[in-house]
Amino acid sequence: MDRGVLVGRYMANIDGGIVVKIINHKGQTVEVPVQVSDTVLERVNEYCKLDDVIGIKYYLAPDRIHDVSFVAEKITFLSSETAGVTVGGETDGNI
Repeated sequence: MDRGVLVGRYMANIDGGIVVKIINHKGQTVEVPVQVSDTVLERVNEYCKLDDVIGIKYYLAPDRIHDVSFVAEKITFLSSETAGVTVGGETDGNI
């Protein structure tokens, strides 16, 4: 399976993406880096605050450093003042 959905807390911006804190199936907290397009990152910065709950529709892509990377197709802000706002796009910046 190379597609899925993550739900977690928005923690930070990183080069080329964001970090989301999730709780895995063992009950452990894990920080997951997710690649996003520049356009989607602008929208995340506009609508989302640190520690807001977001949902991410993703696909897995090959990565030289980590073997695979999570790449966001769509992000939905679930618990913030702008809850329910959805942005999406491919990694080339389309929304």
